[in-house]
Amino acid sequence: MGGKSKPDNSAVVNEQRAQAAQEAAKEAARQQRLQTGLASIKSAFEGAPVMAAQPYDWSSFKAPEAMPAAMSQWLAANPGTAAPDFSKTGSAPAGYTAVQIPGATPGGAAPAGRMNNPNVGFQAGASAANPSGAGGGQFTGGQYATATPGAGASAGAAAGGGSPAWGLKDASGKIYRPGDALTYQAPTGATTGGFDDAFYNKYKQNVLDYYMPQVQDQYKKAQEQATYGLGRSGNLRSSAANTLVADLAKQNAINEAGVRSQADTAAGDLRSQVSTERQKATSQLYATEDPEIAAGQALAAVRDISLKQPDLSPLSALFNVATIGGANINKGFQAQRNLNTFTGALPKDTSRVVGAA
Repeated sequence: MGGKSKPDNSAVVNEQRAQAAQEAAKEAARQQRLQTGLASIKSAFEGAPVMAAQPYDWSSFKAPEAMPAAMSQWLAANPGTAAPDFSKTGSAPAGYTAVQIPGATPGGAAPAGRMNNPNVGFQAGASAANPSGAGGGQFTGGQYATATPGAGASAGAAAGGGSPAWGLKDASGKIYRPGDALTYQAPTGATTGGFDDAFYNKYKQNVLDYYMPQVQDQYKKAQEQATYGLGRSGNLRSSAANTLVADLAKQNAINEAGVRSQADTAAGDLRSQVSTERQKATSQLYATEDPEIAAGQALAAVRDISLKQPDLSPLSALFNVATIGGANINKGFQAQRNLNTFTGALPKDTSRVVGAA
């Protein structure tokens, strides 16, 4: 008797795997768009780093890790799952990628003499004793080197083979071995554009520079008015004069504090506006998933805020000079009792702070 054939559902499984792979690819592309947009928004509002050329420190180089064998086996059994990119586990300066260079250490020991430059094609086997390379060289482990193997190297190693090592490759394809001179563009720590503390401090200083001179001008005029009144009543050297001078100084301190508070508030409001606009751009990005639209909105907001000036207007009268020339002062304060009565009536705190007219 012939056995019944088992149903074959491989076509359905393959279709499901293909759909899963497509969905994974779509999500990966979506995440890439979002990351691109977020980077553009960040650069617009926080500024771009200032770059400068500097030599690369090879001691900081880290080769990419190898994918664990168990993970490779699992991925082979699950072809619909995207494999992690282990090339990102290493470290490389911006504009360079880590690459394997074959034959760097053949047989566990390097050939005697200098390895030739892999970027300029064939060279004869040069060494310290034979810098011109006269006598020819040998192709060892994928690179041209001197024919004589180093101490401990086997004859087979001298003839070829060897384990690969890691180096760096630039955008043009040029390869750099560890120790080679390499200059790359690195951030200096400074930024250009965007909104940093210096931007907000400058905005705050604009408020102070506008209002503080007005406070000082009014203070000077109040002092002149007080001096004139006291002199007219013959009390320039009296305790009442000292009290009045102290009261004006107190009013001045209160008014200056009011100006500083107003400057802090203006800078704080500006920070809030920047935060709001940044959030709008981010929301636009997630709504459209279009990094170009989000970047355009961010740049437009940054441009408008960069041109923003604080709302400034002349100050109203800030100082209250006590009435000078009243009945008691006209009598010249001939009795200490009258002096104490007048002094006690002087305002100790006008409680007036900076306000727009």
